Amino acid sequence: MSDCSFCQYRLKEDDNTNQTCSKWVNNDDQDIPCKPSGKEFGDSPNDSSDNCSKVECPSHCQYPYPKEIYNSDAANSDLYGTNSYPLLKEIKDDPDRFNKFISDTTNDTYLKEEIKTYNKDNIPANLNLKCGDLITPGQDDSINFPSLPTEIQLKEAIDQNIEIENIGIDWGSIKETNKLRELYNDQINGTNQTVTINNYTIPLSNEGIELEWWDKTYTNDQLKLAIPENIREYQDLNVIHQTTGGILNYVLNDHNVNTMVVEEVYDWLKKRRIGIDNNIREELKGSKKKFSMAQFFGITSDEATNIEFEQCINRIMITEHDDDDYLKRINTYTHLSELGNPKNRKDLLYVEAKIIKFIIINPKSLSKCFDIVYITDKICKKGLSSSAIEMLGYFLKLNTNNIENDKYKDNMRIISNRLLKYLPDIIKKIIEIAEYYENKTCNHNLTKNTILLKEIYTNLFEKNNRLSFEYPDLGIIEFFQDFQRNIFTKSVLLIFIAFIITQFIGLFSIQYNINK
Repeated sequence: MSDCSFCQYRLKEDDNTNQTCSKWVNNDDQDIPCKPSGKEFGDSPNDSSDNCSKVECPSHCQYPYPKEIYNSDAANSDLYGTNSYPLLKEIKDDPDRFNKFISDTTNDTYLKEEIKTYNKDNIPANLNLKCGDLITPGQDDSINFPSLPTEIQLKEAIDQNIEIENIGIDWGSIKETNKLRELYNDQINGTNQTVTINNYTIPLSNEGIELEWWDKTYTNDQLKLAIPENIREYQDLNVIHQTTGGILNYVLNDHNVNTMVVEEVYDWLKKRRIGIDNNIREELKGSKKKFSMAQFFGITSDEATNIEFEQCINRIMITEHDDDDYLKRINTYTHLSELGNPKNRKDLLYVEAKIIKFIIINPKSLSKCFDIVYITDKICKKGLSSSAIEMLGYFLKLNTNNIENDKYKDNMRIISNRLLKYLPDIIKKIIEIAEYYENKTCNHNLTKNTILLKEIYTNLFEKNNRLSFEYPDLGIIEFFQDFQRNIFTKSVLLIFIAFIITQFIGLFSIQYNINK
């Protein structure tokens, strides 16, 4: 098994003080990880009947080590990049530097004294070792740091890593694209071909990553779909990410395993000379674009401040939930009605919590987020509520024929009973936010869109005071021109509320035709 999947530090057999980078594999085919009875791929066997053995991982999965493990004599800053790993191509091209590097980094004398042996109270941290985290010792135990490589192992690892780097994408650099220029134009140094992001200087390269890749979102199932079926089951996306998009995660914090892009999988396969089905490529091209909360308020012109806006909104919308956990699961839904499935109750409650959080937001605190992005002329012309107006108009034109599926209706009824009561408060809050910011920014003049939304709110909720009603004539007949009178009012309003909330928390993709 020549790749690094399932490699991690494990104690040596019958030795509780020394650890090695190893993995459990099938005895009959070491390219297949061990699959013990009742356990997961890569786990240690229960007994000999599982037909598994432990093997040391390839050199390039372990070495070279980052500079943090060496003292100053060996950790020459000129030999290492901003990610703490050596600049292998540059070192290899200079025989003198190469020989010194090999000699120093394989010499135990240069290993930091404080990490040679450790206990549970002083585990070496933040090393970002290729093989993962070090083993945590027991209560009264001490464990030695993994052995340094031999010269042969290190040379082998360098050659293999350079070969991998020369194929496909250079994950340690960035390609100069339109999005990079939009976000960091002032930080691009054309002379040195570098860009400075979050105080880190990153090289520019035509083989580097493209920031546009992260404009799309993928589920784990979609990402694994790109992996050939015969090896798909036992591949770990965390391992793939670590050697691809994870390389610049210290600079681009939002490029984590939860936001992996399919280019990471493609390149991982390419570097291992594993083919990709072109039909799968075409299927994955259709993955949905990531929706930005900024777009809900019509903010699209400046992606740099858009990101700041998102972070500002996220801080305000925080609840006690682990957002990554919920969003990762909800993002696999193919239809809104799945939220009403009893087994997904905790996800429905999560959405409700976000709705309540939005309803109690102080418009003044949200105003600080808008200050990041809005230019006075733009907001005073278009208004904050224009997207809500467009959405309401769209949903009043929904095709709702043949809505007879009992399971669908049961699920939608559950969602309705839980969320529909918040609809007036949500629209009212949108109006409050728009009024506050437009009054503050536009000399106390509200935009036409906000005035229109207020009129809709008054007629739908304040005058009728119930949800089973005939829609009134608001003096804008063309706005409702295509409205179908046989629409189930609750369904329309429910979908509207769901759509609004999903824009704010980026939850999942809604199928607009509720025939499904």
